[in-house]
Amino acid sequence: MSRSINQKTLICTASIGVATYMLSSLFYVRGKSMAPFINSDSSSSFLFLDRASCYIGSYKPQLKDIVVFKRPGNEMKSVVKRVSGVPGDLINTKDNQTICIREGYFWAEGDNQMVSVDSNDYGEVPNQALLGVS
Repeated sequence: MSRSINQKTLICTASIGVATYMLSSLFYVRGKSMAPFINSDSSSSFLFLDRASCYIGSYKPQLKDIVVFKRPGNEMKSVVKRVSGVPGDLINTKDNQTICIREGYFWAEGDNQMVSVDSNDYGEVPNQALLGVS
């Protein structure tokens, strides 16, 4: 009887672990592009991410959200940025161009514009690139 309970407990615990990983995770932030909001030199360099809403497609980027996504042009790299433009918004870029954000895309910038590599460098980000929202 106790072996059956232990097996059920193990299965239940493993299932909860897998579900938690699929639904949320901690994301380690490196670099200075989100300083001072996220300081990569301290314990605040971890973000708790809601991954589930991005995977099921129910999340639509909102202005000022902190998001993690696959960087356009380098999908092997995940970056954390703040949403600064959503569909229909007109964005004035660092190069003094005006861009209208298309449906299914968002504009993301780092809080520390002096060092941030962001949408000003690689353009709009497709919603499909989203990995999580903090």
